Amino acid sequence: MPDGTSTHDVELGPDQVIKPFRCWDRGEPAREWGALLLLNEFAPGLAPAPLEVDLAGDPPQVTMSRRPGVPWGSGAGGPAPVESIAAAVGFLHRCVPAAALAATPLRVWSPAEAIAQVRSSSGELPTVLPDPVVQHACREGARWLDGSSLDAALAADFDPVLGQADGNLANLLWDGIRVRSVDFEDSGRSDRAFELADFVEHVSGLVTDDLDSDKLVEAFDLDPATERRLHKYRRLMTCYWLRMLLPDGPAHLRKPSGSLHRQATRVLERLASVCGGLRPGFQHNGASLQNAAAISHDCSSGDCHDRGMSEDGPFGDLSVTDVLVVPARALQWRFSRSSGPGGQGVNTADSRVELSVHVPTIPGWPEPLIETVLDRLGDRLIDGTLTVAASEYRQQLRNREAARARIQTLLREAVRPAGPRRRPTKPSRGARERRLDDKRRRSRLKQDRRAED
Repeated sequence: MPDGTSTHDVELGPDQVIKPFRCWDRGEPAREWGALLLLNEFAPGLAPAPLEVDLAGDPPQVTMSRRPGVPWGSGAGGPAPVESIAAAVGFLHRCVPAAALAATPLRVWSPAEAIAQVRSSSGELPTVLPDPVVQHACREGARWLDGSSLDAALAADFDPVLGQADGNLANLLWDGIRVRSVDFEDSGRSDRAFELADFVEHVSGLVTDDLDSDKLVEAFDLDPATERRLHKYRRLMTCYWLRMLLPDGPAHLRKPSGSLHRQATRVLERLASVCGGLRPGFQHNGASLQNAAAISHDCSSGDCHDRGMSEDGPFGDLSVTDVLVVPARALQWRFSRSSGPGGQGVNTADSRVELSVHVPTIPGWPEPLIETVLDRLGDRLIDGTLTVAASEYRQQLRNREAARARIQTLLREAVRPAGPRRRPTKPSRGARERRLDDKRRRSRLKQDRRAED
């Protein structure tokens, strides 16, 4: 449900649950009943079994079996393991065959509707936001929404899944052994990437630290295209919930104190994971915010996925080898006006790029390897910092790519294993005899020449 309001009541019995609906303008009772029928056929036990339905009643209601377990995050019985959650959600997404899904309507609040709503609301911010972190998150979120090509995710081909369309963690029941799902009134055919983003970035995750959303995502077996869409949709959903938690938002009064600040932090972390800016858990002081603003400004025109690039694009981590990576936060960028190509943009645009990395402090690199790099690149380093420049292109983006390629080549050569040392050996007996025979032949040849003279 986009605004987070409840659409139904619940009457709990010992063996069954009666769900009378407060509103049904989007066909909520029929969606719930249809999803329960599909899951009862293709994934029995994952959700409540459908018992009875009255779609013509006022209000309409659905009666279903009561499954064991308590809502996740309720504190009873402890949190469910990430593996159990991933197994339940993954099974939900793959259990219904495509032929059965074809007759299922699209989920409520589709990706296209979500993008349109978040973009339109990003410009309607309160005039007074006392928390500077929230101010910065709103500003950078709006900048990313304006510059990103989220529409490309909508045009991508994907295999549809049955989407629950409600990422609230309370919809997961945990009985200590298995995770089950409830509440399907907004369900329908959907993109798996959007469903996962709706789930892992749901605001209900703010009230508990028991769920590691990044670890949960890693537990799913996703193809590269789905992963790229998931990254985009996760940033979209964090921006959406930030807007919902603002003082004039519908979720502001229903969440614990501090939720808005925590959500703002999450937005900045999601954006920084693409733009190479803030570290997760950064300190929200004035200097950090100024630094984050400068970094985000460099990436205001979009992110690496929006430009059709991989995570190793001009704003992401720098892959040196299959196992060695320079994190984006260790890359330092400087921009200036270029004297090279530019046409009318010469002396008006900061297209020249300098990329630096301080070798001794590259995170995760072992000390012996760093010493080797310092030794091999000694002539190119200034106080341990390796710097390259690029200004041959008109566009700053292409110069970024050129600078990354150059510093990647230098680091790759510096970490290349040295060849095997030559082991001193003596000539073999046969080699010595061949050398002497050759000398004798040459000597005889020269003697024959003198004799002829």
